[in-house]
Amino acid sequence: MRLALLLLLGLVVLAVAPVAEAKRRYVAVDDDEDEKPAGAAAAAAAGKSGDKASGQTGTEKELLETMLKESEVIIMFEKEQANHDRRLKDLHARLEKELAGVQEHFETVMLKLRNTEETLEQNLKNVERSIHAKVRARASDGCAGG
Repeated sequence: MRLALLLLLGLVVLAVAPVAEAKRRYVAVDDDEDEKPAGAAAAAAAGKSGDKASGQTGTEKELLETMLKESEVIIMFEKEQANHDRRLKDLHARLEKELAGVQEHFETVMLKLRNTEETLEQNLKNVERSIHAKVRARASDGCAGG
């Protein structure tokens, strides 16, 4: 999460300078045509366009979007995103494989435990029968001899 926030902050910082420069160039073109200062040209554009409260015309938006998409920072972030996506998919596949192995091992251990439990219960029943038989034999010997 921290990395994402830092990347976003870096994107904003690095993207603002080219966008501001493009906007200055665009406003300078308007200034040459209208012979107005930069602030007045921007205000006039905001009043003329009526698109949104931001005051950007469709051309400005297209220019900004194009500059952002073609900027080295955005291209780098897109490559990093693709790299991270690939690595996450690989990690997910490995984790799924390991989880399947752990599940299989768990089922094997549980089967062995059930078999051991059954064996112990059978041995206990055999010991009980043997002890009961010996007790009955002694009891019958004691009753017969007494």
